[in-house]
Amino acid sequence: MSATIHRHITTALLLVAAVVVTGCVQQNPTAIQFVGNAAVLRQPGGGGGTQPGTCIKDQTQFYRSFGTIDLMIATQYDLFPEIENRLERSVNVSGNLPSHLRADASYITVEGAEITIRLRQDKEGPYDKSSDLPASNGWVRQQAATDALAPTSFYFTKTWFSPMARSIPSLERVLARFQLIPPDVGQDLRRAWSNENEQYEDRYTTVVPAMLDFQIEARMADGTVIRTQIVRYPMNLCWGCLLFLPGTSPGVDDVDPVNMFRQCSNKVLTVEQFTPPCIPGNDEAMPCGFYCHVCQGNETLTTPFATEYACDTRFCPKS
Repeated sequence: MSATIHRHITTALLLVAAVVVTGCVQQNPTAIQFVGNAAVLRQPGGGGGTQPGTCIKDQTQFYRSFGTIDLMIATQYDLFPEIENRLERSVNVSGNLPSHLRADASYITVEGAEITIRLRQDKEGPYDKSSDLPASNGWVRQQAATDALAPTSFYFTKTWFSPMARSIPSLERVLARFQLIPPDVGQDLRRAWSNENEQYEDRYTTVVPAMLDFQIEARMADGTVIRTQIVRYPMNLCWGCLLFLPGTSPGVDDVDPVNMFRQCSNKVLTVEQFTPPCIPGNDEAMPCGFYCHVCQGNETLTTPFATEYACDTRFCPKS
């Protein structure tokens, strides 16, 4: 009888241990959830105690379902995720008084996101050979199988971790910010489009689709690591598509009068009251005159920064 009781007790303890182990699964969307990528705008400084240049949520829009990065302007793409902590406070779960409890584990701290990008190798696009995204920088070239992104060719992929810091109390939702495409990855993507790559001349009329998968990671107050669902975020890569000329719409398709482009370098045409996008080169279009004003300032700096971010001579002709 005692042996049977001992065997039952041992089995029960093993089951409890299994529950404890499986209860710390990192991917747990029921504990922390990515709600969406909020559309933001730059607060044009001043009123209501808001600091000039603060990025705030655009209340006229909901969430962005895809992104655009203009590699002529920017080498990083910032995501503004709304993250929800769905954990109940310990006092609500157990029914105990706060004085009877230890530290509430439902308070979480967001630490960052693991990100993977995929884009196809296209013989008619900027990424037409394996050397465009070298393995020495962490890129992997893989054979595409039955994949909608690259069904009959190869694609490039790379994975990295972007840090983020945000604390979220129980049952609350906050707006955070992190680099979905950090500058080092953006510089790799940019080089294949740049003026130095004379073989690719269609950069002004080309849009390259990419897919970014990311998963946000957080830590509970007791040290347990939790993760959101895996989020798939489409991204368009382009060159000059988020600039507009005087009197035109964003993009430069079928617009190539020399005199029109020269107006971008005319500082007199720069609108003094113009409020630039929250992140120039991300999602929102802006006047080409603003771009030329900034990049011409960069050209006065010491190399290699001046060379890496020199003005595009089509938008900002020298004379």
